[in-house]
Amino acid sequence: MKQIQLIFSCEDTFRKDILHIRSQYPDFTVNFQIFYDKARHNDVKKLVRVLKTDYPEASFFGCSSYANIKEGTIESGTIEAVCTVFERKDTQLKILHYSFNNDTQNEVCNDVLRIVAENPWVKGIEMLITLRNMSATYFCDKLSDMRSDIAVFGGCAFNKNLNKKDVDIMSEEGEFIDEGAIFVLYGGKDLHRWTALISGWKPLGKKMKVTRAEGNHLYELDGEPAYDVYHKYLIIENDRYFYRN
Repeated sequence: MKQIQLIFSCEDTFRKDILHIRSQYPDFTVNFQIFYDKARHNDVKKLVRVLKTDYPEASFFGCSSYANIKEGTIESGTIEAVCTVFERKDTQLKILHYSFNNDTQNEVCNDVLRIVAENPWVKGIEMLITLRNMSATYFCDKLSDMRSDIAVFGGCAFNKNLNKKDVDIMSEEGEFIDEGAIFVLYGGKDLHRWTALISGWKPLGKKMKVTRAEGNHLYELDGEPAYDVYHKYLIIENDRYFYRN
């Protein structure tokens, strides 16, 4: 498996880049992961148009992001297309694209579990979710019902402004949606997936119990209003910068 990072600047340059990849890896399974600034939908549509015209056999999906990493430097406002080339021709990939909310997430999870059960070739599932007023806990708990040998990994869509919930996801299977998730199923005879959780954060301070919460909204810690606790220990003001701080 190889990965090639492309930064979209204009249609002509992107077309030249993907045609070069296509000539190097003919008849291979190829997928593009697209990470973009939410404000640049029109440019993302141009990128997608080039992909559909000049690399129609390639699949693609993506989400809005806070920023992208280019040559070791964090850059905001960019559109990044990460091309993954699967060198084994028996590699399979299937994209599931859902729009849903709290009331329909159970239906979506059941559909994903059904499709995975019907396709024994699945070895890994990548998930991108918007998390608008929802919690990923339900999805994680529900997806734990599938085969234990399937690696599940992924992340959330973000906005360049972390205080905003204005995010979305997209794929070849549908338009931009601001409430939903994409599940990408991977498989193949020689495809091996391994996942790990790595965090640079170390626990500090006082352990507390969540005594009141609804979905992803936290109201109380140890019976006290959550904001009062945050303000006491972190001196964070209850203003429009609260989430970022």
